[in-house]
Amino acid sequence: MPVRREVLDRVGYLPEERGLYRRMRVRDLLAFLAELKGVPGRASQPRIAAWLERFDLADRAEDRVQDLSKGMQQKLQFIAAVLHEPQVVVLDEPFGGLDPINQRILREIVTELRGKGCTLLFSTHLIENAERLCDHVCIIARGRKIVDGPLARVRREHGGTYIALTLDGADEPGADGPGADGLGAAQRSVQSIREAPLVERVTADGSELEVALIDGAQSNEFLAWLVERGISLRRFERVEPSLQQIFIERVGVEPDRV
Repeated sequence: MPVRREVLDRVGYLPEERGLYRRMRVRDLLAFLAELKGVPGRASQPRIAAWLERFDLADRAEDRVQDLSKGMQQKLQFIAAVLHEPQVVVLDEPFGGLDPINQRILREIVTELRGKGCTLLFSTHLIENAERLCDHVCIIARGRKIVDGPLARVRREHGGTYIALTLDGADEPGADGPGADGLGAAQRSVQSIREAPLVERVTADGSELEVALIDGAQSNEFLAWLVERGISLRRFERVEPSLQQIFIERVGVEPDRV
């Protein structure tokens, strides 16, 4: 069934692959793409100026696209996707090529758009960004839908007992020097926790751990086990499972291998 032009004009799309005219100048390109979406030049110019300023690209407005870095082109492509103020925005791996500062800016803008009533469809392998930004999640692996529903419900219904840990002192200089076994203090603590009888699975990111306990295990039992072995903690908190943990347990592999 054909889709009417006025419907398409209410949709913005940021593809994973670059779709920019490399020889055009930045301002001209954005004006051209906005006009394709029904925004005339007089209306688009103030918007273009504001968006370029927001993304720290104002001084590159007269540069050719091909002279921009990969990250700058990604920001330019995002601006093109939202310049016409669409009601629905489809974002395919929007954080590709962006440094941490620009990733934060993009997250802020996505949150602002959502607050204004814009519907955003967000495709990513970066689970932590999906967890920060999405109200509803769908995990697809090997062509099959594994999880689908509001994030809060998905986490709540996953079940199990999960503990968030932060190892104390693991990030201090000299705190992780190798011992006789060739492992640092933090590595030995993580290895001990992985091998604990109450533990089913551990997801570790430096000194930050998410621990899934076996069925029937109690969080106070696990805390007592940690204290008995002298594992020093900065944080011990019972939490709902992260989306990363749910992905690993439902799919069985890390996200970037699917």
